This record gives sequence, structure tokens and C-alpha cells, in this order.
Amino acid sequence: GFLFLEQQEYVDPSRTGLGGFCVGASFALVASADERVRDRVIMVNAFGPYYDARELLLQLTSRTIAGPHARVPWEPDPYTLEVFTNGIIGSLGTEEDAAVLRSHFPDGPPLSSAAFAALTAEGQAAARLLAGVGYGEARALLDELPLEFRQTLDTISPSMYVEDIRARVLVLHDRDDEVIPVNEARALAEAVREAGSVRYTELTNFEHTLPEAGGPLVKAEQAARLYMHMYEILRVAN
Repeated sequence: GFLFLEQQEYVDPSRTGLGGFCVGASFALVASADERVRDRVIMVNAFGPYYDARELLLQLTSRTIAGPHARVPWEPDPYTLEVFTNGIIGSLGTEEDAAVLRSHFPDGPPLSSAAFAALTAEGQAAARLLAGVGYGEARALLDELPLEFRQTLDTISPSMYVEDIRARVLVLHDRDDEVIPVNEARALAEAVREAGSVRYTELTNFEHTLPEAGGPLVKAEQAARLYMHMYEILRVAN
């Protein structure tokens, strides 16, 4: 997409960047690191991104995120739960395991002891993750899932490409995001800050990437934050 865009006669190739929302924001960051374009992408605007897909999965399955001093509870959005459930089940090596787990997760009846025992070791690891476990146990169980699935998580993680991102990165995130927790954006901003140029804006009156209601003062403050972030996009592009 970037290669096509910069070749159009109405585009100034010296002022061309990428942008995305949610998962698309993370994919835009990954794309910006591609050796074919990374020295020409001047900016990436990432609204609601994740930084590391493995870590996002661990937060999802443990229902916790990292707090200032310890892990704190986090209740993920049903959409995020559904996406990762489909991904985990779809990665399994046997259709028998996948069929059983699809009938129970994310919203089906609890898995019986007999049904759990009939699963392969891989299927049992997936079932335990989907049922929810502690963070440390989730890390161990993730290593029991298929290698190809774990490699895919790495492939779609901006964390694996930070050193190759040359663009100025503009990160915008909802502090109370239930789709992708805010600490993912914070980790991204910190990593990019160490390697290059970043602007990080945190909002409080959004539902993931959509504005929600709030009092006049809150709206005014958040509108000012959003304005300054959008102004930076235009400043870099112009």
C-alpha cells in the first residue's frame, strides 16, 4: 500500500506515512519497519495499538495487566477474547481438539473432566489458557502451544521490529481500554522513545477508538489533547 501510494503523481513521497487503528495500528508499525520502505516512512500514527502479541495473550488469559507495583485485574472486551480464542483453537494440530474447545469457549458450558482428559497435551494446554489461569502459569502454557502459532504472534508484534522503525511514531490510546490494555501502548512508546522519536497521548473519554460521553470539562480537556495530537500529525506531514 505504501509503495503504491508514494508512486502516485498527486503524492509528495517525501511526506508519506502510515496510520492505523487497533490491530491495524500495530500492523502499520510492522509495515513501517520493512526494509523496502522504512527509510521513507516519515510517520506512523498508531491509535489503540498493542506492542507484543504474546504479552497481550498472557494478559488476556490471566485477566491481569502490569500495575505500578504488582499485577492488577483486567476484564478484557468480549471481542478481544473471541479473537484470541479463535486463534488459539485454530492453531491446534487435531480437529478433534478444536471441535471440543469450540463447543465450550468462549461462551459455552464448562469443559467436563472427562472431556478435558480426552484432549491431547496440546489441547489441554489450550483449554487451561482459555479457561483462565495465573500469569506465570499462562507463560508456561503458551510454550506448549504449536510453534507456528507462537511464531505468528512474534511476526505480528511491533516489539520484534522496534530497531527497524525509522519513522516518527505517534501513539494515541484510551487509558481505560478494554480491547487492548493501555500498558501495551505505554510499552510501545517507551521502546520507541529509546530507539527514536515518539509522541504519546493518553485519553480518558474514549471507548478504545471511539469517543464516549463525558462532562464539559472532561470533554474540553480531552479535546485539547486530541487536537494537539492531530496537530502533530499535520506538522510532521507538512
